[in-house]
Amino acid sequence: MWPKGIRCAVCLTFDFDAESLYLGYMERLRFEGDRRQFAQTLTPISRGQYGTKVGIVRVLRFLEKHAIPGTFFVPGLTADLYPDTVREIARQGHELANHGYYHENPTEFIGDLEKETSILRRANDTLERLCGVRPVGYRSPGWDLNPYTPEILLKEGMLYDSSLMDQEKPYLLFEEEKSKLIELPIDWLLDDYVHFQFSPPSIPGLSAPSKVLEIWRGEFEGYLEDGGCFTLTMHPQVIGRSHRMQMLDQLVRYMKEKPGVWFATCGDVARHWADRD
Repeated sequence: MWPKGIRCAVCLTFDFDAESLYLGYMERLRFEGDRRQFAQTLTPISRGQYGTKVGIVRVLRFLEKHAIPGTFFVPGLTADLYPDTVREIARQGHELANHGYYHENPTEFIGDLEKETSILRRANDTLERLCGVRPVGYRSPGWDLNPYTPEILLKEGMLYDSSLMDQEKPYLLFEEEKSKLIELPIDWLLDDYVHFQFSPPSIPGLSAPSKVLEIWRGEFEGYLEDGGCFTLTMHPQVIGRSHRMQMLDQLVRYMKEKPGVWFATCGDVARHWADRD
């Protein structure tokens, strides 16, 4: 299933949301004509800004030190707010992928193909305008797809999606004529947000990095044994704390000790999978 000599793929992915989680929600309320008053207070916004001011710097330094390519799922709003940062991500050779514009959940647009398509296209246009490369991958900001999303993704030239949770290996999600849409599955267990981020009352977070290291390392061992694609989802504003980056460093060093591990972008894995029969 993998290139010769490879036993397992590892994709280190980063959802570079910045303020889009909060400001995007506010914008959607305004766009939909919601008349309730929501104060744009500073602290929620600043949580996202930490990812830009501190987290992304540590993440890029980490990837450079280990000579590993990363995949960054970037909302168009983030790219418009921080064009120099997004250009630097691309300059260092990492992949930029689509993560909506205002961090929209596709399940909000079930049946409204025109609106969902326009959001996807706007985010792609933004990243292409800033970096000169049109994204070929998508991850739903809500980690959910509506029944029409795969077809829309394929029609908009996407090669892969990374939003579903039914496998540990890539697979063909949707096909039309000679075009293929590959799925790179994810899981909440392999997401830093649920382990670390404190968002009461639904997400207690604040786990010790040692606990998360034990979970992620154990999961990796299973993916390695079964020949899977270990797709780790992280957020600069979450994983970017210094002690969590130290944990990630330990994990990657452990992975590097194992023969046959391929550190790849999601796009590279999807292209390999699409080329298979």
